Amino acid sequence: MTTADLMAHARVLSVPPLFDEETANDLLSRHIPEIPSGSRVRARGALEELRLTGLVVPAAGGMRVVDPLRAELRAELSQSDPTRYREVLSHFVQHARNGLGPTLEVALGRRAAELNVAVQAAVASDSPGDYVELLDRVMHASRSERPADVTAAARMLQQQPRSPQSERHIALFLGLRLWQEGHRESAIREFERVTRHPEYDTAFGIASHLIGAYRHDRGDDEGALPFLQQSIAALDATGDARGLHLALTTLGRTLRDFAAASELGRADSFTDAPQSEVLDLYEEALDALERAVLIAEEGLAEGLTALVPLVELAVTYRRMGAMEMAVATVEQSLDSLVESDPHSTWALTVAASLYREQGNDRAAGDAIDRAVALAKRSGTASLDLARALNVLATIERKTPTSRDAAVRHAAESVAMGRQLHNNRHTSQALHTYALALLGRGQEDDIQSARPALDEAEKLLFGLGDKRGLNMVRRTRKGFLRKFS
Repeated sequence: MTTADLMAHARVLSVPPLFDEETANDLLSRHIPEIPSGSRVRARGALEELRLTGLVVPAAGGMRVVDPLRAELRAELSQSDPTRYREVLSHFVQHARNGLGPTLEVALGRRAAELNVAVQAAVASDSPGDYVELLDRVMHASRSERPADVTAAARMLQQQPRSPQSERHIALFLGLRLWQEGHRESAIREFERVTRHPEYDTAFGIASHLIGAYRHDRGDDEGALPFLQQSIAALDATGDARGLHLALTTLGRTLRDFAAASELGRADSFTDAPQSEVLDLYEEALDALERAVLIAEEGLAEGLTALVPLVELAVTYRRMGAMEMAVATVEQSLDSLVESDPHSTWALTVAASLYREQGNDRAAGDAIDRAVALAKRSGTASLDLARALNVLATIERKTPTSRDAAVRHAAESVAMGRQLHNNRHTSQALHTYALALLGRGQEDDIQSARPALDEAEKLLFGLGDKRGLNMVRRTRKGFLRKFS
């Protein structure tokens, strides 16, 4: 066999990450023109020559083309003949899902082998169905605290022939990794690549949801709504009940906050919004949140409960002035509260705030005490504890005998926010701290409140949080009127 022949054979076998003799013989007999289709004898001879020349080496119970040659040959084939590359890959996937599977698991580990085959299957077929299967696997891994799978899937796709489908999913996986690592702006740029050409599939739904959530977090409710609405349309169309539950909850929260902003004349296009339009926004928020609750109660949201949309419903009723409905709804959420739920401390702090507004200080104190105790028991609840302390300070500052405690708890919440490098929470806690100081009203307190408000405003400006900025600026105006 000539050197050119050897390289042609090795090029075919460079496509799979690993193979056994049966797989190699089948791939060579199918994809080397000089070997008659199905001629395993000729294929075995070719494989033996590849072994003797060192082009194929043993690897964890199987064989592979020697590195770094494998990467070079695979890249050559994927670029020069992507159709043939996918055909080889398709036949490899058939073997991987049958007799070759145990060998791959020994070499790569079970989870990595399953992910590898899912990626190869999607690339081989380039079909929406296989990409949905891959995306489901990656999202499940992400929820199971295996975020490395997101990175691995993106990296494997980047090494394969590109297509519009693979490009969209590479962008999605890269965006998800950046989102998990806290690099939200960079993540959004990747998600925008996914949504640039609307395809109402799961990838489009997830990317649109996270763009909407990001815009909402930055106070741009009006800019968030189109993305959330198209996310729901996509997830509804694909039957992704879990994703739909999450997107509906975010939509409900965003509509509610937009309605509240409109009432205060703070949303650009609703500065003079009629009350009927504001009520319509609230009704749409209720509809979205109630649908999210229903999905969870019917057991369709895969591991998610109705807790979050129920609490968001309670906050929405409170914004609408329906305090009895708000308290009844938050109590409904607490009836089925499971302490292991990561949102339990938040639910209890919201309940405490509602009880406080209702004038039920005893129930408010009990709820916040439970929230603080729950947060302290959890090794990963530092932010929850910081939030609970912030709510506790908000409750305490209303009572003259508790104002010293309010200042202390608000200061602790600020310190925890800084330790966690969470600028959003730190800005909120600084605002509460300033209010607690102004409420106590000692001379030193008044001097300390001003820099707290300055820092909160600076952080909120950096976050682009319009709602937060307006809140701090209203406090500053009241401060200047009272103490200037």
